[in-house]
Amino acid sequence: MGSDPLSAWWLGLAPATLEFWVRFPNERNQGKQARPALKYRVPHGSQETFVSTTLGLEVPTLAALPSLHNSPLAKCGCKKFCVDFHGDHTSTCTAHSGATKAHDWMVSVLGPLFRTAGHVVRTQHGVTASASQRRGDVEIRNYLRDQAGSRSLVFDLIIAHDRFGSSSHVQQNGCLSHPQDLDTSLHIASQRKIVAYQQQYDDNQNISFLPTIVSTSTRMHGEFLRLLFLQAHRETEAHFTAAGMSSQNANSETLRLKRAAF
Repeated sequence: MGSDPLSAWWLGLAPATLEFWVRFPNERNQGKQARPALKYRVPHGSQETFVSTTLGLEVPTLAALPSLHNSPLAKCGCKKFCVDFHGDHTSTCTAHSGATKAHDWMVSVLGPLFRTAGHVVRTQHGVTASASQRRGDVEIRNYLRDQAGSRSLVFDLIIAHDRFGSSSHVQQNGCLSHPQDLDTSLHIASQRKIVAYQQQYDDNQNISFLPTIVSTSTRMHGEFLRLLFLQAHRETEAHFTAAGMSSQNANSETLRLKRAAF
């Protein structure tokens, strides 16, 4: 593929789909009218916003708001900033309910995900409170096991944003907050969750705490990735058990392929 950049664009199709095209430039399409190599269609709404935000495109819903000379005019509910077309402010504003809705939606997805291997899962108000009466977002009962017995796992989710969106230094808004290391925002958010929850839950000998951090650009903190890998492994073991097989006796390549599917 060489060093040619990836080119991508989207075409809105009314009323219910977003058509997204990706072209991978190569020597075969140079000097020609290249055809897209891949095409995705996803429903409008949250998935449209997700795709646009991930790729750094203007969010169609926000781009449709009033503007003048391609500059936004619509004020956020915080009354301090206009709503930019890329969603940097709506992703960082503490007065905007959109970030809360995205958080709650993701929690609603994670609950069923961890139930697939037969675990008992509690979410939000059903989660066991810490010593300070704070609650994480998801609790998986008896998820961890060692020689001392089983322990429940509580994790708390935060969706970090990679760019400034609510800075009093207006020129910073829209710029990467940590251009030298894009994972820094994940590490900072993780540390905050650890300070807020870990010691409080460590006082309960039957519960372990884990920070669960993702970003609006789909980056994931290492702890969350390890948790998802463990879950995929357990789903794979459950699959082989249901098929009357032992995962330990399965071909290693077969095991890896099935685990990747989960």
